[in-house]
Amino acid sequence: MCAANETGGRMGENMVSDVSVQVLSERVTAVLDDIKEMKGKVDAMHVVSIRLAGVERDVVSVDRKAEVALSKTDSAADAISKIREDVNGTKKAWKWMGGLSMVGFAAVGGVYSQWHPWMDDINRAKAVRDESLSHYQADVGAEMRKTDNRLTVLEFRANNVDSKGSK
Repeated sequence: MCAANETGGRMGENMVSDVSVQVLSERVTAVLDDIKEMKGKVDAMHVVSIRLAGVERDVVSVDRKAEVALSKTDSAADAISKIREDVNGTKKAWKWMGGLSMVGFAAVGGVYSQWHPWMDDINRAKAVRDESLSHYQADVGAEMRKTDNRLTVLEFRANNVDSKGSK
């Protein structure tokens, strides 16, 4: 048993050497460094998860705003489609009005073409009216020339009626 005690039994104080303590301390230091590195990575992952949560909140906010914007554009599209329908209806109404006005114009033209027999009577009435107007105009002109004894300003000054003399 002596041999077992020396090689694999209890360790005595003389079996622990400085080299083995140094190796053990290096291993513990390496394990502690690894733990610190893992802690840093865990902290970084925590920061990333916090940022992802913020991004998720932003995405939800943007999604809500997009829903509002889409609902507004849908309502605007509905309003525009109603206006389009009104415009199309107005176009049809104007086409009908144009067609009816063409028919009306044709009807007026037909009535006018049938009205020609009375045109001679109308022309005679116009001639009588024009003749009487010209007679009155001629009479008024002659009357004015007979009774117009007024002097113009130049004649007035030239005849020295105002005693100022001509200049």
